[in-house]
Amino acid sequence: MSVRRRKIPLPDDTKHFQAHGGIFFERFDVMKISGRLERHFPNLAYWVQRELPEIRGNDRIFNAFKKYSQLSHMQAINALTINNLAPEINFRTMKAYGQYRPALKCNRDKVFLSRSFCREFDGLDPDYRVSKAYDLIMRATLLHEMVHWGDYIVDGTTQPNATVIDPATGKVLHNRDVGFQFEVEAFYGIYTTKYL
Repeated sequence: MSVRRRKIPLPDDTKHFQAHGGIFFERFDVMKISGRLERHFPNLAYWVQRELPEIRGNDRIFNAFKKYSQLSHMQAINALTINNLAPEINFRTMKAYGQYRPALKCNRDKVFLSRSFCREFDGLDPDYRVSKAYDLIMRATLLHEMVHWGDYIVDGTTQPNATVIDPATGKVLHNRDVGFQFEVEAFYGIYTTKYL
C-alpha cells in the first residue's frame, strides 16, 4: 500500500497553523515509518498507518500523550500523523518491547520497536491479535516511546521519574519514567505479553 507523504511545518498553535494554509490530514496521510519496517513487517506498517492516527480522536489517550510528552496540541497531532516528519518508527534487536535513545544524535528522531515483537505481531491474524490484546500492547509500547521522544525534543531534558500504581496488578512501582506514567494514565495499566 502506498502512502502519500508531504512535508509540513510544525506549528505552535492552531491559529498559526490555519493562518498559514495548514490542513488537517486525511486518514492515511500520516509520522514516518522506516522503509525497513515497511519491507520486513508490512502488516505492522499498515496497522500503524491505520491505528495511530485514531489516537487523536481518543481524548483520554491523546490528552495523556500531550501531558507526558510536553508537546503542544498541534505538535502532538503532527506526531500522530504519517507526514514523513519525526518521529520515525523503526525496529531493532532488543530485550524490551521498545526503545528511545537520544544519546546518539542519529537516533534522536527515531523510536524503536523490538524486532521479535514486530515479527510476532506481523505474523498474527488480525482477529486473533485483537482478542489477545496484542493491539493494545503494541499501541501502548509505540506511544510510550513516542512520549519519550516528545519529552526529549521539547527541551532536551527528560521529566523526573515518579512512583505509580499499576491498576492492572495493584502493585506500587517506584522510580518509573514518563512512558510508564503515560501508560497508567492512558491505558489504566502497564501491559506486557504476560496478559496474553
